[in-house]
Amino acid sequence: MAQASRTPGVLERGGLLELLMYVAASPLLDQGSAGRWPGVSADTILDDVWSPRARDARNRESGQTWLRKTLSRVQSEVGRLAGGSNGEFIIDCDGNLRLNPTVAVSDVEAFLRAVERARTTRGSDQLQAAEEAVVLRPPALLPGESREGSAHGRKFQIYGWLDQPDWERAARRRSETHQVRRQGRFLRAQAEDGTSGPQ
Repeated sequence: MAQASRTPGVLERGGLLELLMYVAASPLLDQGSAGRWPGVSADTILDDVWSPRARDARNRESGQTWLRKTLSRVQSEVGRLAGGSNGEFIIDCDGNLRLNPTVAVSDVEAFLRAVERARTTRGSDQLQAAEEAVVLRPPALLPGESREGSAHGRKFQIYGWLDQPDWERAARRRSETHQVRRQGRFLRAQAEDGTSGPQ
């Protein structure tokens, strides 16, 4: 049986990449502290990522098998691309899945943490966090990416979860950068002038 050729340094497209994107971007959905984000539930992943491509979306046992196999593939593919891995890339925390913070941090999570620090610190720490948030601001999720897939003889929308109201609201959290950027400019101007404004 011939194996599909792989492009060196590129993660395979399809369910594997969509699962990884979903887990990495999910902190945007939580309105709490990024540092205390518990992860996304397996059931939510099955509803949003697996169900659109499933032959029978009611067969949760099949969904759990897909999730287990896809997580294993994520681990091996990311490990291959990284030249080896020092731990699980996606971890299970009491039924919730998230990137393992000791192995990887998504741009979304790094951005949200920088925004949090900019809101909770003062002085040069606040300025540094604000500048970091501006630099880390993730681009639009999947701009220009083909969003049509097919499975079991039918077509479905890949990344269809991005069009759900929760995800549309979450994408607006990225606009927090504008507030942080204005605050950073104000702080920078104060530091250059040697003045201090209201804290």
